[in-house]
Amino acid sequence: MSKRCVEWGEETRKECAEYRDQGYNSCARWDSDCCDWWPCSWGCKILSWFCVAWYWVSNVVCVAWTYITTVVCLVWEVVVTVVSIIIEAISVIVGVIISFIDFVLEVIFSIPILGRLLKQLWTILTELFYRFFGLIDALAWVIGIRPEKKLRMCVIILRDEKGPVADSAMVIEEVQAAIEIFREEANVRLIPVSIFNSTTPFSDDRPADDSFIHIVDSVSKDDVLDVHCGGSGYLEDLWMAGSEFNILMSRHCFLGNARRLLRYGGPVTVFVVRSMAGATGCSMAILTDYVTVVGTETTDKTTIAHESGHACGLWHVSPTDNLMFDTDSNARRKMTNFQAVNFRNSSHVTYF
Repeated sequence: MSKRCVEWGEETRKECAEYRDQGYNSCARWDSDCCDWWPCSWGCKILSWFCVAWYWVSNVVCVAWTYITTVVCLVWEVVVTVVSIIIEAISVIVGVIISFIDFVLEVIFSIPILGRLLKQLWTILTELFYRFFGLIDALAWVIGIRPEKKLRMCVIILRDEKGPVADSAMVIEEVQAAIEIFREEANVRLIPVSIFNSTTPFSDDRPADDSFIHIVDSVSKDDVLDVHCGGSGYLEDLWMAGSEFNILMSRHCFLGNARRLLRYGGPVTVFVVRSMAGATGCSMAILTDYVTVVGTETTDKTTIAHESGHACGLWHVSPTDNLMFDTDSNARRKMTNFQAVNFRNSSHVTYF
């Protein structure tokens, strides 16, 4: 929300004031501990005045810059809001047409080995393209201009002979955790793939609900119900499992096909599977538009957020409270500034 711009400004102004006060105190302590014989004492006084002046000027510059970045952030969010409404109106017609075109192309991309390799090549090239031009936004984050961006998500729950492999209410809890983590740590709004889904930075986050969830209407094949990760998972993506996943997300997340083709704001598709060898979630990083999570894993609520982080270019790190810690834990909710910049620079995470 736009209040994030204001909140960041308030926090930075407090830091400016703390820096100023600590500086004044250090100047005073230095003056009192200095020599007390003339002319050394005069020299100490003069230097202490320069010390105070330095911290005063630094505070003025710090506060002024904070106001500038806050205003720029707010103005940019107003511009994004207006442009997003226009794009949303246009995409109602154009987006559907492009989605049909992409649906045809996805059939080609679903061909085992050759089609899957072509899709991976297209994904890598476009990801590099968008990340290069996203460096401006990354620089803006570093200097304190941090407007809201968006990440679209489509969750597909597979079905076996017993029915859906997961309770949708449990999956919605994980999506809600992802909404909260991405907002708090990177000022990214997580939204479902749907028509007329215009949002503004001035509205509250939409809570996770059934609009994120799609349940397949027929029994899925075993090679997509029971999957692997790592090298074995990569080989499965090149073969029939990857083909099946590609067809499923093209059909069930149809409104995301246009963005998937253009690779701008393409949704992260989450497949909820029956089982996974040695893991509860998996992502092939930027090589695929989808991640997989185990439907029967109900303890850790951060799995979808963690795997989505991988899909947006993040890798494992060691702090146990970091989102990208490699062991399941509900404590995984933090991102470093570098991770936030990297995450926001993904082609999945966009302004429009």
